[in-house]
Parts: sequence; C-alpha cells; structure tokens
Amino acid sequence: MSNLNKYLQMIGSMGLNLQNQKNDSADNFLLSAKNIICKDGFLELRKHIRKVANFANPIKFLFPFEEFNVIIAATDNTIYILNERFEVLTSTGGYSSSDWVPCLFNHRVYLANSLDKAQVITNTGVDTFTIEEVNVTGTTNKIFSFVSAVNSQLVFGKLNSLSFWYLPVGNVQGQLSEFDLSTAIGTTRLGGYIVNMMNLPRDSGMGMQDYVAIFTDKGEMIMYQTTDWSDADSINYKGTYLTNPFIGHNFITKYLNDLLLLTTNGIISAQDIINSGVSASTDVIFSAPINNQWNTQNFKIPGYIGLVVPQEDFMIFNVPTTTNENYQWVMDLSSHRWSSFTEINCYSICNFNENLLFGKDDGIYLYTNDAIPQDDEHWITSEIQTSYSNWGTINSKRFGLFNTRLLASSDLNITYEIRKELADSTYYNFISSSNIATSSMIDGGFFEINDAETDQRHIDDLFYWWIDDETIDPTHKTVYWTVGSNGDLSEQNRWHSGSGYARNFSLILRMKTNNITYKLYDITYQFSQGAGI
Repeated sequence: MSNLNKYLQMIGSMGLNLQNQKNDSADNFLLSAKNIICKDGFLELRKHIRKVANFANPIKFLFPFEEFNVIIAATDNTIYILNERFEVLTSTGGYSSSDWVPCLFNHRVYLANSLDKAQVITNTGVDTFTIEEVNVTGTTNKIFSFVSAVNSQLVFGKLNSLSFWYLPVGNVQGQLSEFDLSTAIGTTRLGGYIVNMMNLPRDSGMGMQDYVAIFTDKGEMIMYQTTDWSDADSINYKGTYLTNPFIGHNFITKYLNDLLLLTTNGIISAQDIINSGVSASTDVIFSAPINNQWNTQNFKIPGYIGLVVPQEDFMIFNVPTTTNENYQWVMDLSSHRWSSFTEINCYSICNFNENLLFGKDDGIYLYTNDAIPQDDEHWITSEIQTSYSNWGTINSKRFGLFNTRLLASSDLNITYEIRKELADSTYYNFISSSNIATSSMIDGGFFEINDAETDQRHIDDLFYWWIDDETIDPTHKTVYWTVGSNGDLSEQNRWHSGSGYARNFSLILRMKTNNITYKLYDITYQFSQGAGI
C-alpha cells in the first residue's frame, strides 16, 4: 500500500468528501468521526510573506536550480536567473509565454512551453549562466510542449502529437529520434496527445525496475519499462490505465516513491492506479470546494502547480482562474487538514533553500514565520477545508455537521480547548460579530481571564452558532469555562434544541491577535440519544 493510500484511508474516515452527500443522505445520517482536529496538531496563526525581489511584471514561473544555488524566474516574455540574494545575474527576453515546463538533467535545466523554441540553462562559471535554444536536430522545429528525463534519456513532446522524441542515453544535445506511440505495442486507446512523461519507481530507487509513465490529455497513463528507447528489445509494455484528464503540463508532483497526478477529479496516486490493476483509483485528496474551482475553461489555462514542502510537511497547489485570480490550496501531510491561503494572489510557487517562494504581480515573495512582519510584508489568513471543518478568513474556525437532524430533546455537546502562549501584557481584542452575517447567527458570549501577571486578556464574541435552517428554535444554551493553573482555556458548550430542526449548523471560532499565539488543539462532538437521532 502506498503512503498516499494510507493518507487517503485516514482522510476518508474523517469524511473529507461528505459535502457531496449533503442533499441526498438519510435523515438519521451522522458523521462517524469524533475528532475534528488531531490532538497533537494545530494550525499556527502567524504566517506572512515578505517581498525579496522587485519586478515590473508578474512573476509567472519559478524553479530552483539548486546545484548552483540560483532561482529561475520568468515573466510573460523574459527568463531571469537570480542568486540566493535574489539579485538578477542574467536574463533573456523575447518569449511568447511563461507557461514553462522545467526539467533538470545532467547539470542543466531544460524548458518548454508549446509556443517558443525549447531553452536550456547552463552554468558556465561562478555566477554566470547562459540561456539559449536547445541544440537538437531531427525534427521540423524546436517548439516542444514538454521536456522530461526518463531514466537517463531526455525526451521531448509536442502539442497534439502522440509521438515523443528522444536523445541517445546521457546526451544533452544532438540528433533526436522519434517514438510513435500510436503505432507501438500498447497503444493509447483514446487517442489525443502526450502531455508529459515521468519515471515511476517500482523499487527503492531509480533503476531498471522503474516504469516510464506516459500521460495523455485524455487521462490515460501508459506504462513501459526500458533502459534505452532506441533498443527495441529493452522496451516492455506494462499496461494502460485510465484516470481523469490531467490539468496542464505541470500536473505531476513527486512524493516519496510516488507520482501525485493533478486531474479534473482531484489528486490521484500513480502507484495506486497501478496497484488497483484496473482503471483509475477513485480516491482523491482534494475536497469538494477545490473540485469546484475546476471547469473546462479553468483547467486549460496555465498556472496549475503542485509541490511538496518537506520542511513544513505539507503539499501546496496553485489554482488559477479565468478572472486572473490564483488560489493556493494546502494539505497538511501529518494531520490531513486542508487549508487555503486566501490573501496570496500569486502566479507561481517553488521551494528554494528550504523556503517557500511566491511569484506575484510585482515581484518574488518569501514565506516566513518571523515573529514580527516588516512594512512590506502581508499577513496570510488560512482556511481549513473539509466537508465539516473550515478555517475561515481572519483565522476563523468553523465546522458544520451536514445532514444531521436535531429534533426536540436532542442535545449536542461540543468541547474544544485553546492553549495560549502569553508574550507580554498587550491587550488583545478579538473580532466582533460585526464581521459576520448576524442574521444567521445566535450571539455567542464574552469572557475575560486574568493570567499570573493580572493583565486582562479579552476574547470578544468568541463563538457563535451558525444556524442555516430558520425553523430552528433553540430553547437554551449553557457555557462552561475552565481556566487551568497554567492559563490554558477549555470550554464546554451544551446546546438543547426546542421545536424545529437544524439541517446544517456550524460552530464558528474567530480569532485575531497581534503578537500572541493561540493554538487550537482539539475539537470533539457527541450527540445524546435524543428524539430524532
């Protein structure tokens, strides 16, 4: 079983995709999971980004050339090479698109974008690089839609073609040879064209046991094993698998010994597709709100990027829209929670020197956890997304239990714990109800606590019941507060419904701080055996 499949099983038990069942579940449907948030996990509220390089035009492509400690950036018409201080070392202009597909091979970076001739970036000395056309022959032009390294061979693909072209093993330039997939053993069954190729490990490393996965725009994954595309005796067809159409050319994210494939139905594991022995795995790790970002227009435009951020143990995906907006969806690989960076309208993302970089309208920004943001930094607000767990904007916490029926005499107990780390005696005022649609809210409460230094810490309108069905008539609500000797807070809220019922409801926790950290450690819920449950 792949590591991703283990994540999928755990995520599935948490009801990640239950939102799709919102309107057709049985009246007595209840979520099986009790823990909304893992006890040993929390979402740090303090994240921000800092500009590290100014540009007059949007940075729509970022790629680390880590061997030489430089970053490759691109606008719509120019490619830049920057050093670790984000100073421009060299640049080349005159291009038609920034939708580059990168490939690292033999101390060089190759780039293709379907409109311009493929480029190769080569180091020629200390902080000196060349950006030039690839030196290949054997095809009518050098305009390729992708370039990839499979085993020890460079392969090139063209838009609307089921052929790919390859160099001799180990070569970085020279005569290309064609491999026509439409006439080869194990041909594609749906036609279309090749959108990318990648090694898929079948053992502990890169070697003869690895597969070569060939992906088409129709959602087919065609598997071969070979050590040299020019040696017919070494080419072994392993199978063809059907999944959903892939989004763009940068749809592949390497993760451990797996390839995570960005499709119109979410992220799918290549290993799981093969292990299933049939068609594509139906398991996805994208929740419904992310799926809703995609339509036939959106997934054809450039800008879809996915990468693993190992230092923070999460995956981040850039999702562009036709309205020139970009969203970043994130999955925590430890707790399996989804989040959305709601204030970074960026075009590109990458890892560089153990930092996360964003390409925006006016330059390159660095994602940082520094304690105090500078004047040119921007706060990041986050939103955790599952069908019933949601960090809203301005660091809100909301979870809704869908398709529950709370009739008279039905009780719901919710317990959550917030642990605070006191920094100084600064007064903290939390967001009030004026920032929420009060017509759908039942007002929460107000409390203040005194810590050992006796300075007051205020939490204003800490929680709300959000009732989606106007027929609800709650008869009473009791709040229990407990403040431990170490200043930790815990609250139990018992809510008893009167007449009517609540089809959907949510608990909203809104928090905003200056320089104090509040961590949400745990939320659990439980229904009593009341009428109608």
